[in-house]
Amino acid sequence: MPDAPDETAPPHSTLRVSRAVSVSCVAVTLVLGVASRSDFVPPVLGQPLGVALWCTLVYWLVVVLRPGIRPRAALLTASAIGVGVELFQLTGIPRAVASEIALSRWVLGAGYETSDLPMYPIGAVLAWCVHSVLRRGLGTRPEGSPIG
Repeated sequence: MPDAPDETAPPHSTLRVSRAVSVSCVAVTLVLGVASRSDFVPPVLGQPLGVALWCTLVYWLVVVLRPGIRPRAALLTASAIGVGVELFQLTGIPRAVASEIALSRWVLGAGYETSDLPMYPIGAVLAWCVHSVLRRGLGTRPEGSPIG
């Protein structure tokens, strides 16, 4: 006869990654994203990797803002933001802003690229995988826990 479930363990749906772990994921993603655009990574790899990591970063920022969000909801939110920002580039507004404020290119981009569209869900799936593992491992704690 199988063992009875552990009634002291919180149900899976109430587990969340602590804010400190999420902020750490933001920092790691930022470092990787900047590194993807360095001279050490060929542009043919760095450009799509950078786009995917941009969406990974958006995913982690969503989790920082809503620590209790489920991974699937964060994945869909980050993917939608990524695709939305890419489509916004069709208006020309991000390009105009980038000509005045160079750093805005890192947030809004500057020109529409159809090849970027699949990279957003890929980046969100990468973060979703990490988030799902963290929710089941060391990064989890019951909702309402005072730390984080």
